[in-house]
Amino acid sequence: MLVGYYNGVGGFVRGPLSPTTQAGNPQDHVFSSVGPYAEDDWKVSQKLSINYGLRWDFRAAAYEASNHFFWRDTTNPNGGLCYADPKLTTDGVAPGVGINGGPILRYCGSVPHGGSKTPFAPRFGFNYRIDDKTVVRGGYGIFFDSFEGREIDDSADIYPYSVRNNLTPTTVGSTAKLSNQQFKPYTTLQPFPESSLSFIAVIESENPQNPYVQSYTLSVERELAQNTTLEVNYIGTKSTHLLDRRNIAQPNPIPTASLSYCQMQDASGAYVNKNNAPCTVVSRLPYANFNGTYIDSDFSGYANYNAVNIKFEHRAHDLAATAIFTWAKSMDDKSAAAGVGGTGGGYQGFINNHDPSLDYGPSDFDVDHRFVASYVWALPFGHGKKYAGTVNRAADLAVGGWQLSGITTFQTGFPFSIIGSDPLGLSGATNNRADYVPGCKIHGGPAGAFDRLNPACFTNPALGEFGDTGRNFLRQPGINNWDMAVGKDFTIAERLKFEFKMDTFNSFNHHQYAGDVGGLIVAGSGGNNAISNSVGSATFGQIVASSSPRILQFSGKLRF
Repeated sequence: MLVGYYNGVGGFVRGPLSPTTQAGNPQDHVFSSVGPYAEDDWKVSQKLSINYGLRWDFRAAAYEASNHFFWRDTTNPNGGLCYADPKLTTDGVAPGVGINGGPILRYCGSVPHGGSKTPFAPRFGFNYRIDDKTVVRGGYGIFFDSFEGREIDDSADIYPYSVRNNLTPTTVGSTAKLSNQQFKPYTTLQPFPESSLSFIAVIESENPQNPYVQSYTLSVERELAQNTTLEVNYIGTKSTHLLDRRNIAQPNPIPTASLSYCQMQDASGAYVNKNNAPCTVVSRLPYANFNGTYIDSDFSGYANYNAVNIKFEHRAHDLAATAIFTWAKSMDDKSAAAGVGGTGGGYQGFINNHDPSLDYGPSDFDVDHRFVASYVWALPFGHGKKYAGTVNRAADLAVGGWQLSGITTFQTGFPFSIIGSDPLGLSGATNNRADYVPGCKIHGGPAGAFDRLNPACFTNPALGEFGDTGRNFLRQPGINNWDMAVGKDFTIAERLKFEFKMDTFNSFNHHQYAGDVGGLIVAGSGGNNAISNSVGSATFGQIVASSSPRILQFSGKLRF
């Protein structure tokens, strides 16, 4: 790099107020919370008991110990920042000069606003015994949460505390090589430069809020026979004020009335008006000063989950078995703050950051049907057992002490979207979604063994438009998996035993079409899709990934 042989380098360099005794720009984020609560158990009768309580879950707004904090100034129509350090007012840094000559910095105090004073979290539960074999249970509660420090760790990586720099050999072509002048630190205080607003991310929210979840359950459990129970459960959650990352600097969509003007092409297929407003990105910026990316921390995320599961359980001397079937539906506007699996890019995640509701759909990890059965069976052979119970010790060494166990899983696949292009990037989205061809059979007409979608059913959207297909409206292939084990204990002496075991994973070698990470089949809306989902790809609509085939594992254990 010192001799200039690099393609590009991006990162933070020292600003005028950066520490001089250590690298980087360390920040001391201060979080504080207090959660007093009261609860009581009331046995109303021999059949009914109630639990209730109340928690006050106060969390103060996070701040930086030296007031090295910035957040968005919502009063500046051109886009600007609030700062917490009053010294910037007198040392010449603030207010700075925006792209239209106006100020871009304003002193707003040490935090955007204090923590909520009303985070009351009630809890209620009951247990009612209908008879000696039947119990009904239920409950409701509100549970508050906070957010990760990662979400504000760039709040002071802004001039004058730090400077984000992007260099190429061209930009420093006249600088002497083999010197530190290529990455020259900023040492002189000056008015806040508008260029520092070109990329801002993971910064303190201008309106920090505490996410909370409402949880509610109802279940009925009945004893069917000795050591055998059946349980039916309903589980629901509603999540509010979840933390989303939102790129507020994404250009506004091209107005509908102007789409035909921007989509006009000449004989060669070139867009005639691509360099004219409102077709250009610059002409549609929501904030003139944020001509780049501003990934704001927004607490407007929401999600809900509803599920019914049926659980059968049997536990006896030689056999323990559990089987659970679950129907569930998980919906959200984003499945993680950073948009894991979303079509808007991993760092923020909305296709249109000015209308996040377009991304409301099945969660990236949603599984609507799942059946799991697990069992441990001590086989009835050998001394003292139902079969061959009177064999001698030598024979018992061969036939006795065997155990069979396993876990069987059937489930539907994870959801995924169909990705389309954004011609010339004029919508401002990191990715786009495809258009659906009306009347086309999405799963009709596959010819090859690995074809799963009909490519003719999807097209790229027109210039400047968002695709009309929804987020996560299709599903990956499901899972049909059997993990099994056979083991045996050998008693060599009174205090010496040897255990032999053979494990088989994916015992019947079924094809498991899904992303495989460390042997785990994972949700695949992002880079772990089993089905290629980009319009125009040579493999579009085909199976392109599978998880592990059958694995056999042998082990032995000596106990003494």
